[in-house]
Amino acid sequence: DFFKEAVDNANETDAIAKQDALDLAAGRTDDIHTVMINAEKAQLALSMVVQMRNKAIDAYKNAIENNLNHE
Repeated sequence: DFFKEAVDNANETDAIAKQDALDLAAGRTDDIHTVMINAEKAQLALSMVVQMRNKAIDAYKNAIENNLNHE
């Protein structure tokens, strides 16, 4: 299922970004470039899931409205 894969990807990228931030704060890494890239990937993945959800809700509302209009 495409939506499940997108959610799983968002969760995975978020976990990576959080771990990177913790590692940076703890001094276990000084690669801020990678930390920032992974944080941006997590944000984009979440944004994609939110947009997919919004489109699904819009499609559902549209289907219900069309159904009501044809009764």
